[in-house]
Amino acid sequence: MKRITLLLLVLCLASAGAWAQGGILGRLGREVRRSTERAVENAVDRAVDKAVDKAVNDAVDKAIDQAAEKASEESGVEVEANRPDKAKEAPAAEPAADGTWNCPKCGAKGNSGRFCDDCGAKDPSIQAAEEEVAEAYKPGVHSTWFCNDVGTVLGYEQTDADGKTSNTCRYVITDWSRKGGKTVISYDMYTMVSEKPIPCSIWAADGWFHMDAAGQMGQMGEDLKLSGHAPVLPDNPQIGTKLKDCTVKIENLATTSDYTDIRFTKHEKLTTPAGTFDCWCLEYTNNTKMAFIKTVTTTEQWMAKDVGVVKTVTKDKKGKVQSVMELISIEKSK
Repeated sequence: MKRITLLLLVLCLASAGAWAQGGILGRLGREVRRSTERAVENAVDRAVDKAVDKAVNDAVDKAIDQAAEKASEESGVEVEANRPDKAKEAPAAEPAADGTWNCPKCGAKGNSGRFCDDCGAKDPSIQAAEEEVAEAYKPGVHSTWFCNDVGTVLGYEQTDADGKTSNTCRYVITDWSRKGGKTVISYDMYTMVSEKPIPCSIWAADGWFHMDAAGQMGQMGEDLKLSGHAPVLPDNPQIGTKLKDCTVKIENLATTSDYTDIRFTKHEKLTTPAGTFDCWCLEYTNNTKMAFIKTVTTTEQWMAKDVGVVKTVTKDKKGKVQSVMELISIEKSK
């Protein structure tokens, strides 16, 4: 029973922590189309560049040979054609044919962005110089699905099926950084089961907000051996567009939780004790297996840009409310 209680607490915290932090494919259909168009354009550009380079090189070689031959005839002295040392020219690196890459750090396959969906590691094929370009960051300019105002404290309260308080937690925003197109927001998590702050982080890049399980749960995640990630969110959501399924594993609790049927369903104002927010409602299904125990729940999660999760309602497969997590306060730390 103790293990199940801990599991539910971890999943609730992961849900609130993950979704209380965010920014990135609501328009999945358009993005897929654009990605395909970009891939085709890149392939055409590479083919054209290659053909042009070959034609130019052939023309240059022919001109050099003709010039050397003419000089030899006119001077009566053998003139040797002098060409650039092509062997010393480094070949240009080309992306994989299918446009994806496998992460050398965690082994995740099929990544299509510049960073691994699971662990956030950089695509090794990206030039180091490009990654080291520092970019200015201002709150609100690169909007995310999480608070990016350092010093802000987000307070949450969770109630059970009977409306009684079952858990509370706080997130204190401690830092942010933006480098090479990647934004990282750091925060300390305070929970009922930990007396000390737990350093955690989330990240955003390429128009998507990422929440890997280990990062969003900090040391607690490491102790439980969490892996995988929560749903990846688009900067610009679109109602009804289905997002990519994902999985979170908790090795020390022999638990696997699959997120499916993920999509934004509503865009509306929502009021909590912390205020009134412009929210997008994210819905998904969780299929969780712990040893021989299986549970299925559905979740509605109202989220606001530059704030995070505002409210989360979790129901069992019969539609009965199991828990409600709500943002009850936003304040600046002293």
